Amino acid sequence: MAAAQESYLLDYANERSRFMFNFGDGAVAGLLEAGAGRNLLLGSHAITNGSFSLQVKVPAGGSEPASHATVDGRRHFLDVADFAQMKGGLGEVSLPNLSPRRKGRSPGAAPGSRTSRTCAGST
Repeated sequence: MAAAQESYLLDYANERSRFMFNFGDGAVAGLLEAGAGRNLLLGSHAITNGSFSLQVKVPAGGSEPASHATVDGRRHFLDVADFAQMKGGLGEVSLPNLSPRRKGRSPGAAPGSRTSRTCAGST
């Protein structure tokens, strides 16, 4: 079972984070049968890329303790450290994963991307 909730981290008044406005909250669970002898994962697919991990972050509340100043400064929401760099690189990293025909690339071909696929019967 897994869940993610990012919507509460968005500050819709912050234009630097507008590419994140389509974030949604979600959850997933798997159901296994007791005594089945063997449970198979029928399939999964994920494309991950951590190249922007230091660009998009919540600036305060962790290593920068919460204070009146950090709350008043709206530093407890997702923000983009360098918007120009993010804007310039996001398409290069994301579009090949969304459009397999772009420049003849296959999904997951963007620099720094890792593709993981699992199908029933695979090892």
